[in-house]
Order: sequence, then structure tokens, then C-alpha cells
Amino acid sequence: MLYEYLRETGAVGRKRAARSKEIMTALDIGKRELVKLAASEREGGRLICSAPTGGYYLPANDGEIIEQKNRLEKTFVSRAIAVRVFRRACKEINGKKAGGNGAASRA
Repeated sequence: MLYEYLRETGAVGRKRAARSKEIMTALDIGKRELVKLAASEREGGRLICSAPTGGYYLPANDGEIIEQKNRLEKTFVSRAIAVRVFRRACKEINGKKAGGNGAASRA
């Protein structure tokens, strides 16, 4: 659905990206649904790029594919770094014996 919309409206290449609001209006969906739709279609093998300024487009060349891959990888790395702190805290919680307030002791 999103892929077809982008193709039909000529949203090919970053400079021709379709704005998210435009897509949401045309497809009669909200922001969350749009993000889920993009993720679902990507999981299905569609190359759908997201514009840093908002919106979506189909890649016009190999460079845009590589650029999108690099942006997605940066997101994964930053989330992995953030989750480490919580993993460490969970290990502490699981390793504790009865009693004590784990969250308060780390604050």
C-alpha cells in the first residue's frame, strides 16, 4: 500500500519524498499506522526510505539505499547502547536476594 502510493505519486529519490502528513491523508491513517506500515513493507522486502526531514520515498539510486541502511544502523546502535543500562539493572535485580529496593539504591 505505501510502496504503491510512493510509486504512483512519483516519490522516487530523497528530493521527491512524500511528506508524512500527505501520505496519512491519502491513505486515511495516523502516524503510528504509517510507521507500522513502512516497517511491515520493509520486512516484506520493499525498499522504502525515510527522509530525515519527514516523509518517505523510494530510492532513486544505490547511494540512497546505502544512506538509508546507514541511518537505520545508527538507530540500532544507539538503542543497543541505551538498553545496556537496563540490562545491567535487570541483572542486579535478578541477582539480589530478598529485600531492598533496587531502583532506589541505584538512584
